Amino acid sequence: DEATARRLVEGEWALQTMRLRELSARATQQQRVRTAVAAIENQSKITVALTELQLRESADRAALADESDNELSRLRDSWLSIAAQKTRSERGSASLAFVRAFTVTSEGTGIATNTFTALIDAQLVQLERDFVQACEKLLTDSAEAIARQ
Repeated sequence: DEATARRLVEGEWALQTMRLRELSARATQQQRVRTAVAAIENQSKITVALTELQLRESADRAALADESDNELSRLRDSWLSIAAQKTRSERGSASLAFVRAFTVTSEGTGIATNTFTALIDAQLVQLERDFVQACEKLLTDSAEAIARQ
């Protein structure tokens, strides 16, 4: 009967060990799910921040467009005053000043806007990649945990 008691104790020990491993695997899986949920929540916060940034950029572009329109109006007025100049020499120097001002205005605003847009696009692409990788890892880990059970 001592052997029977020993087998019962060993069997109970093995059963408890198996349950403990199962609980540990579940806890690990739950932690991975929590981590994935946190990553998704962070992704949402980043998306909101990027949307706000894009809205601010749109407002900045609109303000820049208004400023450019005002500058172009001043340039047009300048061009009209060039036409009113009496001598060829006066018209030539005023025309050169107009062309320089127009080039600075159009190139300056275009380059700044394009650079800012490129930076935002690069950030969005990287965030997308990070999110996809996190989801793939979660799916792989989940499949492995299920296969072990």
